[in-house]
Amino acid sequence: METDFETETGFELGSLTGHLLRLGHLAAQRAFLKQFGRDGLTSLQAGIVMAVHGAPGIDHRSLVARMQTHKSVLTTAIKPLLISGILTQHKGEQDSRVASYRLSAEGRATIPSIYGKLGDAEKLLTSELTEYEIVVLRDLLKKIVHERDAGFPSKSEGSKNRLD
Repeated sequence: METDFETETGFELGSLTGHLLRLGHLAAQRAFLKQFGRDGLTSLQAGIVMAVHGAPGIDHRSLVARMQTHKSVLTTAIKPLLISGILTQHKGEQDSRVASYRLSAEGRATIPSIYGKLGDAEKLLTSELTEYEIVVLRDLLKKIVHERDAGFPSKSEGSKNRLD
């Protein structure tokens, strides 16, 4: 539905890539919640579990970089995983101030379920797309959110709002 502003200016919110990406993010969250809603896991927490599964002993700073989030957001997301016993936290061997994470036996037991539910959420999210469209969409999104240029200020930029 167009507003008077859109009609008068020819500006359409639905033509903005950023707006469409936001709506796509919401669609992805709905698909995720449909699969994980009863588990109490957020999409970030599921990603953390997968990242720790793929890199046992990963330290906090590396996990922040891997998840491309702020360290305080990661800390907040990890706390319930530690309390529930899915993750275990360890002190660094060379620096005891550095936290590292591993999956507990219970956490390792959740991996098949997490991968299965993520697969189901992906199928739900992309159900209207062809295999070719799915590949193209992923490739285009990877270009937008490429790890080297994710839009996060680096240490060398000296930003007050940096995420490291």
